Amino acid sequence: MFAGFWKHPPYGTLVLVAAVAVAYWLLSQETLYISSADLYRFALFYQNPLTFVTHLFVHVGFYHLMGNLVPLFLFALVLESAVVWYDVIFIFLFSGIVASALFILTTPLVALAGASAGISGILGASLVLKPKQALVLLLAMPLLLSYVVFPVLTYSNQLFSESLQEKKTQVQQEYRTAVNQAQYNKSPQLQQQVQQLNQTLQSAEKNVEVQEKGKEREQGIPTDLAVHVYGVIGGLLYLWLFRPQLLKSSRKEYEALGKSIVGLVEKLKRLVQWKPKTNLKKIRRVD
Repeated sequence: MFAGFWKHPPYGTLVLVAAVAVAYWLLSQETLYISSADLYRFALFYQNPLTFVTHLFVHVGFYHLMGNLVPLFLFALVLESAVVWYDVIFIFLFSGIVASALFILTTPLVALAGASAGISGILGASLVLKPKQALVLLLAMPLLLSYVVFPVLTYSNQLFSESLQEKKTQVQQEYRTAVNQAQYNKSPQLQQQVQQLNQTLQSAEKNVEVQEKGKEREQGIPTDLAVHVYGVIGGLLYLWLFRPQLLKSSRKEYEALGKSIVGLVEKLKRLVQWKPKTNLKKIRRVD
């Protein structure tokens, strides 16, 4: 399926996946969600040109992130089997910037976050250059996300939330115990311990708050389908501007795909028209 993949390591795919994952990890710190302040700081907004790029590396929540990382990895692998590795990165960024410009023209007062525009550009380029592989992935992706990725994420997210809450409860108990002891023991060491536990407790409470608010935010923010269309336009525009020779060579891919579809249709016709030959004079029912 990934013809050409083993000829060289998929540098472009790995760089993009790592960049998106690491950016989210750095911003989310000890939780699975980015704080609302950081999210809006890096989300697309027309007054800040840098956000034309930065919004591609922040996500509304954990499901949003993984729901983008999986298709990014798979479609980028398909595309990288047809282009140079750095083209994968450029298509991702170029599509995100083009989609940002179109999005701001249509909805200037709405913030935008997520790698969807860049992924859609990679998807569009994959459908043009490697239609067989891209179509298979496009059809399989909803099943993969719905029945494999998201159930695993739900279970993992629940476990992580419980661990944050348990840590908060544990620190609260330790802090209360230290405060009670400090009422009778005024030693500098114990006072310092109380201060450290207080800081740890504040951090634990903040993490739980960010986690819970992140869940609520992710459920309440809708998906903008137009951005995906803009991203596909960006991917196709990149090929037309910078890799026109690949567009010409992709005709062979579509000719092969057309022949495969015609052959499949012919087989289905023969299967439908086929009638079993029977010379049986009697038929008995078996109960």
